[in-house]
Amino acid sequence: MKKLKFILSALMLTVCMSAFIGAGGATAFAYEGEQEPVVECAHEYTEEVVEGTCTTKGYTRYTCMLCGDTYTDNYTEVNGHKFGEIVIEPTCTHRGYTIHYCKECGYEYSDSYVPATGHAYEAEEHPVTCTENGYTLYTCKNCGDEYTVDGEEAIGHDYEVKTVGRTCESYGYTVHTCKNCADRYVTDYVKPAGHDFEKTVVKAEEGKVGYTKYTCKVCDYNYVSDFVTSGDDGYIDENPDTPTGPEQPNKPTKPEKPENPDQPENPDKPENPDEHTHVYVFDAVVREQEKTMMVSYVCECGDNRTEFVKVEFTSADDGSGVVLIPGENGELDFAVLEGKYIVTVTNDNGEELMVYEVNLAKNETKPVEPEQPDKPTEPEQTETPDKPNDDKPSDDKQDDDKPNDDKSSDDKPSDSGADKPSDTEKEEKKTSAAVILLPILLILGVGAAVTLVVLKKKNGKNKKSENKKEQK
Repeated sequence: MKKLKFILSALMLTVCMSAFIGAGGATAFAYEGEQEPVVECAHEYTEEVVEGTCTTKGYTRYTCMLCGDTYTDNYTEVNGHKFGEIVIEPTCTHRGYTIHYCKECGYEYSDSYVPATGHAYEAEEHPVTCTENGYTLYTCKNCGDEYTVDGEEAIGHDYEVKTVGRTCESYGYTVHTCKNCADRYVTDYVKPAGHDFEKTVVKAEEGKVGYTKYTCKVCDYNYVSDFVTSGDDGYIDENPDTPTGPEQPNKPTKPEKPENPDQPENPDKPENPDEHTHVYVFDAVVREQEKTMMVSYVCECGDNRTEFVKVEFTSADDGSGVVLIPGENGELDFAVLEGKYIVTVTNDNGEELMVYEVNLAKNETKPVEPEQPDKPTEPEQTETPDKPNDDKPSDDKQDDDKPNDDKSSDDKPSDSGADKPSDTEKEEKKTSAAVILLPILLILGVGAAVTLVVLKKKNGKNKKSENKKEQK
């Protein structure tokens, strides 16, 4: 009984599997008509000519506009480089070499290296001065590179002092002059002492004019004034009964020229309480090293006409001139000038007040010692470029790249519409598959139900037989 059950179960399993396999086959058959047939491309090629370069061959590329298929042919030879040369001469710090460059593609390499020449320095000594340190300047005569080596420090000014005493009309002062560089400045101004006059009266006499003579006790400067005439009472009658022409008075003595060159040749009369005559005194301090100048043109009463003074610098070399006008403080700056100049100072009336010669140093900035240049790095030797391979590509490759145009026309699907399934035919195939599949499934279901019924009946009979056997 057990064997029978096993056989029936195996039979049912086999039937079910067969049904499923059949259904799958029918479904596959039904949908097989949906696949599109493979159609070979009717190529439409475009041409692109690629020119050859210095290192690669030229060729023609064919590309299909429909499917993108490509192949190449018509290869041309490599052009090769066309070299030109540039010779770089060696310098003090860099070596020389020759550059080979391709005129077509720009490729280049270098060779023929020459060592750097190195600097050739020449020494120029700059001696120490009062205000500047001494140093030695080394300059390369080939490239102009330079550096300095410090020498002695500035020695400073060594001044000689000379005192100029004041006079009746001139200021006194102290002059400080450097023994080494002629730098000069003035200090300790003392106002003029003024005249100390002694009065001498000359009385009038018959036929002579009287007058008063004023003579300075210090410098012998003198002048006469207060002229008078004489008569019976000591003065000449201005309206005599019998008029007689008075004798011409003697011409007054002309004052002597003062011994001091700073005194005016024709001095004015001494101060009058009611009227003051300005007497201006000029003074100047020239500092050649600093290229500055201090001038003053002041009256003892304090009136200042310094700003009306004109200072003219005339070059001793080419005669060119520069005119400077000081302000009220009298300061002048001529730092831009250099060389030998004649300094002429005049007042606003054009009178010459001073002529002085100066030697002005050149406007040179002390050079800074440059850093020693680093040793130039040796450029790497450029490898000689490999010669491009001029071998022409093999014909086999060309043949492989070329599409196969010899395909049999039998393999191509027909372009006629008769071979291509229509949508109606596809629907009919699907319907046919469904019709075949449904009866198979129905039969399998009925067979399974019948099998179960039969098995139940047999099981019932077997149980009854066993019960009867047990009762017996």
